Amino acid sequence: PLILRLAWHSAGTYDVNTKTGGPFGTIRHPAELAHGANNGLDIAVRLLEPIKEQFPVLSYADFYQLAGVVAVEVTGGPEIPFHPGREDKTEPPEEGRL
Repeated sequence: PLILRLAWHSAGTYDVNTKTGGPFGTIRHPAELAHGANNGLDIAVRLLEPIKEQFPVLSYADFYQLAGVVAVEVTGGPEIPFHPGREDKTEPPEEGRL
């Protein structure tokens, strides 16, 4: 559930009206991890980092979403199509966007 939560919290910041936020890998930055709703997600980021290091061609944005897809599947959920191509951003969305 922790990895799935990481993927959801990363994607859940998207705002359809402003087209900002979303799964752009910013959840790994201390500023976004410090958001109250993200309490404990630093553990997921830390656990995934050694795996991410093995795939430098993959953006953090794609990696965290792929980790969420895998988490659903290995826990008996449905197969979810994965579509790569997200680019990492440096600035996290403001707190309260979930």
